[in-house]
Amino acid sequence: MSKTVMSGFKPGRLPVYSKLANEFGVFDRCSGSTRGSGNSPITWWWSNATSMSIVPANDDHPSHDVALGQRFVKEVYEILRSSPQWKEMALLITYDEHGGFYDHVPTPVSEAFNLNSNFLTKRDAWAGTFENYFKLRSTPRTDCPETLPEVTTSLRPWGPKEDASLSEFQVELVQLASQLNGDHVLKSYPYIGKSMRVGEANQYVEDAIKRFLEAGRAAIRAGANESAIVTMRPSLTSRIEDRSQYVEAY
Repeated sequence: MSKTVMSGFKPGRLPVYSKLANEFGVFDRCSGSTRGSGNSPITWWWSNATSMSIVPANDDHPSHDVALGQRFVKEVYEILRSSPQWKEMALLITYDEHGGFYDHVPTPVSEAFNLNSNFLTKRDAWAGTFENYFKLRSTPRTDCPETLPEVTTSLRPWGPKEDASLSEFQVELVQLASQLNGDHVLKSYPYIGKSMRVGEANQYVEDAIKRFLEAGRAAIRAGANESAIVTMRPSLTSRIEDRSQYVEAY
């Protein structure tokens, strides 16, 4: 698995990551204790959603252009490298679950709080913390590159394939959207998204989010508490014609 993860692209296609890998340490040991679909947590969050710097997607996840992710890492690194506080910083670039650093699960706290209780699982016991890495040197490095190579080549030179079938992850995103617009109460819920194409799924998700936000604003105008959770219901009478292309018969 480690070889597969670390061999996705030739080094020349990833100038930023190749430079960082040659200059700094690389976490190249990958492990998965529980095989599964990799379902995302049932939580949606956006950071700086109104910032144009995050458009188009630069998260390095398929099928987005990895070149955009490289440019984002380059921008962050060069900002930190030029900071007067560079000698007081530690920059970790991780993806999903790596050691003890989960993307949506708390980091192990046994070392941080000197806990002596037994670990819950072997995976928990194996998950590493990184404080020991700060003891490898007595002084911070000052010979790090101030800039990283420019990313001039797109790794996704084609546009979105709107007629393509959805991946398992994309179907899950559609079903998450159905939690917003109320379609999750329908008997056809398990099949929502499975017959969609990419363009249809994008329209469905955008529409679900738009309707949910509109309902929230309407509730506030009607005097609802700002912390209240709006529960949507499927509008079967006014939207059944549009809905027919999104769900299959149960």
